[in-house]
Amino acid sequence: MVFQPDPRIAETLARLPEGQYEGDVWKHTLPGQPPTTANTRGARWNPPEAPAVYVAMERGTALAEGQYLVGLQPQPIRGIRHIHRGTVRLSRVLDLRDKATLQALGLSDAELRSYDHTACQRVGGTAEWLGIEALIVPSARHDGANLVIFERRSGADFELRVIESEALDDLDTRE
Repeated sequence: MVFQPDPRIAETLARLPEGQYEGDVWKHTLPGQPPTTANTRGARWNPPEAPAVYVAMERGTALAEGQYLVGLQPQPIRGIRHIHRGTVRLSRVLDLRDKATLQALGLSDAELRSYDHTACQRVGGTAEWLGIEALIVPSARHDGANLVIFERRSGADFELRVIESEALDDLDTRE
């Protein structure tokens, strides 16, 4: 199935002010997973046709997202998980954290937390189709935000530069 952008969503997104983001981000990784790995299977904000790197804008958000991911695994995780702090610089970013913006895009609180990612993927896929590099979105697991970086749109100068990495044990969730 090929992703088809939604014209109504495209119109709403095109009216939003584009901004830049330059700063620190955090990423929780499972054993053996590089922090720069894009999600190519589709997740909350990206359909499979729009590979994206998910990072958190706060350490606590990355930990909460990681703990949720660990809980979804059919078998216990073997090996050491990590939390990474890195920096990114992006120039075409849309901030979708405002409730009125989310409502204008047709997203309710229930859809933001749903296991069915169709509604959020429609927004993310349409943003990627418009050439947006990244979306700042509310986390479904924490009071913070995530930065969803669309791999194909992030430009040749995009780099997630890892500054530090810290090993986590199963009980290590301190913010």
